[in-house]
Amino acid sequence: MTKLSPLREFTISTNDKILTRISLEYLTPVTIPFEQSTGGTSLNFEFVPNYQDLNYLPILNAVEVYYLLDLSRTSTALDD
Repeated sequence: MTKLSPLREFTISTNDKILTRISLEYLTPVTIPFEQSTGGTSLNFEFVPNYQDLNYLPILNAVEVYYLLDLSRTSTALDD
């Protein structure tokens, strides 16, 4: 069985720009909100470990991404 390290450090990049560096603790969820306007149709994420000890496996097990639409600028029909 692999021994679990208390922390895993990652650098998170989006579209080749560093977003943040983060330390993850075992079984502790983390939320990283960010505002980024993309000019294209894709958003690429990269998670790069900052530790060199390959005996410890990464513990990142889920990523959730959502997009909020700005509905304040949409017009409505007057007869609604």
